Amino acid sequence: MPLEVEVKLLDVDEEELLSRLRELGIRPRPADQEDFILIFDEIRSMRVRKVDGRWILTYKEWLGDKGYLTHEELELEISDGETMKGILQRLFKGTPHLEIRKRRWVFEIEGVKGEFVDVNGVLKYAEFEGDEASIERAIRRLNLQNTKRSTKTLVKLLEERGITLTPL
Repeated sequence: MPLEVEVKLLDVDEEELLSRLRELGIRPRPADQEDFILIFDEIRSMRVRKVDGRWILTYKEWLGDKGYLTHEELELEISDGETMKGILQRLFKGTPHLEIRKRRWVFEIEGVKGEFVDVNGVLKYAEFEGDEASIERAIRRLNLQNTKRSTKTLVKLLEERGITLTPL
């Protein structure tokens, strides 16, 4: 399975980050998305995501936390996300789930995929995905090295803010 290595930076000011990116000649693009997430246990989840008019089915398995959130991830583009959500709801009845909307600014810096994310207006953070050395270079280039980091999953961060999972 392909590996995903990421870190979230909390309490990042959206306008300051976008301004810094523009100063560096980087043009972030908006990319809103909707996620339907099933949580099977502490390490496994499945997601149906709609982004840029496309539907993507993702299986994630958490591998650990050594300063970075690390997952194995399998993704598949699907043609009908609403039907897939219906299938998953029937197959996994009773499984904890969450439906969220993300407003995002997506960019690339130092070979790293970066995003500023606003989840339902409840949680805002910057996320960087790539290899560890490149992530650190990107964070330093944006002068964010002293920003509070998190390697918690999105679901854990939302739970901390009072957003709870509900059974299907």
